Amino acid sequence: VEEALRITEKSGGEAVGFCIGPERSEAAIRSALAMGLSRAVWIAEPAAAEADVITQSRILAAAIKGAVWIPMPGTGHFPMTEDYPTMKRFLMPVLEEIAARQGG
Repeated sequence: VEEALRITEKSGGEAVGFCIGPERSEAAIRSALAMGLSRAVWIAEPAAAEADVITQSRILAAAIKGAVWIPMPGTGHFPMTEDYPTMKRFLMPVLEEIAARQGG
Protein backbone atom coordinates (compact mmCIF):
# COMPACT_ATOMS: atom_id res chain seq x y z
CA VAL A 1 0.00 0.00 0.00
CA GLU A 2 2.77 2.41 0.93
CA GLU A 3 4.59 1.88 -2.37
CA ALA A 4 1.37 2.33 -4.36
CA LEU A 5 0.76 5.62 -2.59
CA ARG A 6 4.33 6.79 -3.30
CA ILE A 7 3.89 5.97 -6.99
CA THR A 8 0.58 7.82 -7.26
CA GLU A 9 2.07 10.84 -5.46
CA LYS A 10 4.79 11.04 -8.11
CA SER A 11 2.81 10.13 -11.22
CA GLY A 12 -0.83 10.83 -10.40
CA GLY A 13 -3.71 8.43 -10.72
CA GLU A 14 -5.20 6.50 -7.86
CA ALA A 15 -4.13 3.60 -5.71
CA VAL A 16 -6.77 0.88 -5.60
CA GLY A 17 -6.58 -2.21 -3.40
CA PHE A 18 -7.86 -5.63 -4.43
CA CYS A 19 -8.57 -8.43 -1.98
CA ILE A 20 -9.99 -11.93 -2.12
CA GLY A 21 -10.88 -13.15 1.31
CA PRO A 22 -13.45 -13.99 3.96
CA GLU A 23 -15.15 -11.56 6.35
CA ARG A 24 -12.01 -11.26 8.49
CA SER A 25 -10.38 -9.50 5.50
CA GLU A 26 -12.48 -6.42 6.16
CA ALA A 27 -10.08 -5.14 8.83
CA ALA A 28 -7.14 -5.27 6.41
CA ILE A 29 -9.16 -3.48 3.73
CA ARG A 30 -10.23 -0.76 6.16
CA SER A 31 -6.62 -0.35 7.27
CA ALA A 32 -5.44 0.02 3.66
CA LEU A 33 -8.16 2.61 2.98
CA ALA A 34 -7.16 4.49 6.12
CA MET A 35 -3.57 4.55 4.84
CA GLY A 36 -4.79 6.42 1.77
CA LEU A 37 -6.06 4.05 -0.93
CA SER A 38 -8.65 5.74 -3.14
CA ARG A 39 -10.87 2.69 -3.00
CA ALA A 40 -10.80 -1.07 -2.60
CA VAL A 41 -12.40 -4.00 -4.36
CA TRP A 42 -13.21 -6.87 -2.02
CA ILE A 43 -14.18 -10.22 -3.49
CA ALA A 44 -15.74 -12.03 -0.55
CA GLU A 45 -17.43 -15.02 -2.21
CA PRO A 46 -16.43 -18.15 -0.28
CA ALA A 47 -15.68 -20.04 -3.50
CA ALA A 48 -13.16 -17.36 -4.52
CA ALA A 49 -11.58 -17.22 -1.06
CA GLU A 50 -11.19 -21.00 -1.01
CA ALA A 51 -9.96 -21.30 -4.60
CA ASP A 52 -6.42 -22.19 -5.56
CA VAL A 53 -3.98 -19.37 -6.26
CA ILE A 54 -4.25 -19.71 -10.06
CA THR A 55 -8.03 -19.34 -9.93
CA GLN A 56 -7.69 -16.41 -7.53
CA SER A 57 -5.24 -14.69 -9.87
CA ARG A 58 -7.67 -15.09 -12.76
CA ILE A 59 -10.50 -13.65 -10.62
CA LEU A 60 -8.36 -10.64 -9.67
CA ALA A 61 -7.31 -10.06 -13.29
CA ALA A 62 -10.98 -10.07 -14.30
CA ALA A 63 -11.75 -7.48 -11.60
CA ILE A 64 -9.00 -5.07 -12.71
CA LYS A 65 -9.86 -2.90 -15.69
CA GLY A 66 -7.39 -3.52 -18.49
CA ALA A 67 -5.63 -6.40 -16.72
CA VAL A 68 -4.65 -9.52 -18.62
CA TRP A 69 -3.92 -12.82 -16.90
CA ILE A 70 -0.66 -14.24 -18.17
CA PRO A 71 0.55 -17.62 -16.95
CA MET A 72 4.28 -17.72 -16.19
CA PRO A 73 5.18 -21.39 -15.72
CA GLY A 74 8.56 -22.14 -14.27
CA THR A 75 9.06 -18.79 -12.55
CA GLY A 76 8.63 -19.96 -8.97
CA HIS A 77 6.82 -18.24 -6.12
CA PHE A 78 8.91 -15.05 -6.23
CA PRO A 79 10.04 -14.74 -9.85
CA MET A 80 11.78 -11.39 -9.36
CA THR A 81 14.29 -13.07 -7.05
CA GLU A 82 14.07 -16.78 -7.84
CA ASP A 83 14.30 -16.71 -11.63
CA TYR A 84 14.37 -13.19 -13.03
CA PRO A 85 15.56 -14.20 -16.56
CA THR A 86 12.56 -16.51 -17.01
CA MET A 87 10.15 -13.95 -15.58
CA LYS A 88 11.65 -11.26 -17.83
CA ARG A 89 10.78 -13.35 -20.91
CA PHE A 90 7.11 -13.12 -19.89
CA LEU A 91 7.21 -9.54 -18.63
CA MET A 92 9.00 -7.71 -21.46
CA PRO A 93 6.37 -8.31 -24.19
CA VAL A 94 3.70 -6.98 -21.83
CA LEU A 95 5.73 -3.86 -21.00
CA GLU A 96 6.49 -3.30 -24.70
CA GLU A 97 2.79 -3.55 -25.54
CA ILE A 98 1.92 -1.02 -22.83
CA ALA A 99 4.64 1.35 -24.06
CA ALA A 100 3.39 1.04 -27.66
CA ARG A 101 -0.17 1.88 -26.58
CA GLN A 102 1.13 4.96 -24.77
CA GLY A 103 3.13 6.08 -27.79
CA GLY A 104 6.51 5.41 -26.29
